[in-house]
Parts: sequence; structure tokens; C-alpha cells
Amino acid sequence: RRSSKEKPPCNLVLKQLCDSFLKERNERGSPGSEEICSLHREKLKLFCLEDKQPVCLVCRDSQQHDNHKFRPISEAVSSYK
Repeated sequence: RRSSKEKPPCNLVLKQLCDSFLKERNERGSPGSEEICSLHREKLKLFCLEDKQPVCLVCRDSQQHDNHKFRPISEAVSSYK
């Protein structure tokens, strides 16, 4: 149903939930934090030299990266700077 007010009142519970979500997301993306694999929810620890992308340990053992070469992310970063 359409509100009769031009600006309906703010839902404080929803606002607080959104604020806490954004705060957590920003803290995870801060420098020094580790990224997470979107497929396996594992930390991205390796870099696939063939696909030129970070991978988790589960990705490394998957068929998609079969016979690929990997390096630790910290090692790969210095060579791609």
C-alpha cells in the first residue's frame, strides 16, 4: 500500500542492520585483511600463474586448475607490481 506521507518514518531496526553490515564489509576489505573465495568461502592464499587469479586451496585441487602452477599470493604480488 502506498504511504500517505512523502517521507515515511525510518525503520530503525533495518537501518541498524544495514549499518552493521556495511561496517563489517568495510572492515573485511581493509588493508591487511585476507580476501575470501566466492565459491568455497576459504581464504585466497595462492595465485594461479596460468589463469592469473588468486585461488583458495580447494580451487587449487579442483579440475579447473588441473596441472596449473601456483605461487603464494605475497610472492606473486611482487612480480606483478
